[in-house]
Amino acid sequence: MLQFDLDENIELGKTQTSKEFAEAHIRAQNTYYSLVRNLIVWATVALTLTAGFADKLHKPHPACPWLLQACLGLLALTILSGVVASYGEVRLHELTVGMLFQKYQDLQSKDRKSQCATLKRVYVITNSKWFSFSFHIEIWSFALGLLALSIFAIANF
Repeated sequence: MLQFDLDENIELGKTQTSKEFAEAHIRAQNTYYSLVRNLIVWATVALTLTAGFADKLHKPHPACPWLLQACLGLLALTILSGVVASYGEVRLHELTVGMLFQKYQDLQSKDRKSQCATLKRVYVITNSKWFSFSFHIEIWSFALGLLALSIFAIANF
């Protein structure tokens, strides 16, 4: 006769789900910070090339020179906001280690309210709105910088 412990199977299911969630979360974070780093690199290359060849990008009397200036400013903003967003990854790892230890200690308690408060504290500390805001600035400034450069190139073709 086949016997099994229902409580053990429930705990195993919780553990498996937790592992799958953790792995998916790690993949999402890796993708997020990979995009942050790639945008920094692309913006740096575009800024360097645009600034280096700025005098060759237009005729003697260019149309809309402010677009080229806007492009350079937006690409610089992309780099700066990307650095702030990258610092978020560093803070995430620093805080996660300390918070995981605290979470482990608090989750050992039987008090459900304490457990919920601990999980909320871990989430709030490791997911700062400032770093998320910097990421959005990075994406939009990069897109607008390329748009300004493209319009400038079309206007001066």
